[in-house]
Amino acid sequence: MFVIDSLIATGGVAMLIDRAIELRNSGVGTSDAIATIERVRNHQQGWVIVTDLFHLKRGGRISGFKAALGTLLGVRPIVAVAKNGRLAIENTVKGSKKAINYVLNKIETLGVKAKANFFDSPIYLIRSSQSELYDEFKEALIKEYPKAKIKESVVGPIVGTHLGGGCAIAVFEGAERLDI
Repeated sequence: MFVIDSLIATGGVAMLIDRAIELRNSGVGTSDAIATIERVRNHQQGWVIVTDLFHLKRGGRISGFKAALGTLLGVRPIVAVAKNGRLAIENTVKGSKKAINYVLNKIETLGVKAKANFFDSPIYLIRSSQSELYDEFKEALIKEYPKAKIKESVVGPIVGTHLGGGCAIAVFEGAERLDI
């Protein structure tokens, strides 16, 4: 038995499992498979658009004042999975459309431009609950990348507790994770 720390949750773990199954089915040896899975893990990008700032407050990521003011102003924190697996608020934007465009830009710069065979790997699109933001994000992603393979899923209860309802997450393979 071998243990690999995924340094990510939900869609990122699904990506690693899917890749491990592909490697097993193609007859790749154990040590090569482990090296491949670790490379994929180190080049996974996880980007989250958060709509419920009070969950970030409860988790200690922002103050109560920032949660109240941000909610009032329609601020959307953009959370990234950092190199060490930690969730970090990478940026904040005002409004869902700007948030969606911001993450699409990350897919372009850290995914498409960083990986020659980008469209061979699926984009994992994950939600905490059904929401207008998720639907808009999925529609924009399909419009921007019609050739992309998209795998959809739902976050587990622990991640959902930290990020709140209505969040939308994109996990994809590309550049090395950021050290935020």
